[in-house]
Amino acid sequence: IDEFKLLEEGKGEIPNLAFEDLTHEILREFVKEKGIGLTTSLLYNKLLYKSKSSKFIRKLDSIEPHLTNLPKLSGKLLIAPSGFYKELPEYAGDGSLVMEIANQFGLDSEIIPVNTKGSITENANVIVEYLKKEPSDRIIIFSLSKGGSDLLLALEAAPELQKKILVWVSFCGIFKGTLLADQFLSKRG
Repeated sequence: IDEFKLLEEGKGEIPNLAFEDLTHEILREFVKEKGIGLTTSLLYNKLLYKSKSSKFIRKLDSIEPHLTNLPKLSGKLLIAPSGFYKELPEYAGDGSLVMEIANQFGLDSEIIPVNTKGSITENANVIVEYLKKEPSDRIIIFSLSKGGSDLLLALEAAPELQKKILVWVSFCGIFKGTLLADQFLSKRG
């Protein structure tokens, strides 16, 4: 797929509709008629150019960081890694790129040592114990894919730990399971 062409096509779709006006029903019909690629382009373009956040997004896009003069941040970065992050390193589910960038801002960073093949409950328990022992109360957490489910369950189990977390960034978070995993598991018994 030519992504640049797809992005351009999405700009002209449903021209008078704002991002906030896109309903589940409109998107479902659009997917049926035009496909998931053009629907994703439509959403992206509406968010960028026809939403309440458009001005803010343009302001963010205009900022040019100077890598030699980055601000130093206090706190600690923790990674809640994706499932199978050790077995499938090519997908960078260990958050190594995020940790590298965090180090440029002066943040110490670590991967929370969850079981790469562990259940959500098992990993949530590991996260709870890890956060209890972490002395910093300025924690930035990046969760990747299944790591979002692990972290969410941990925070539901021990809500008092939320006060230690300054920011939680979920990247491709899976919070309510996935149809693909359900199909795969049902075929394998």
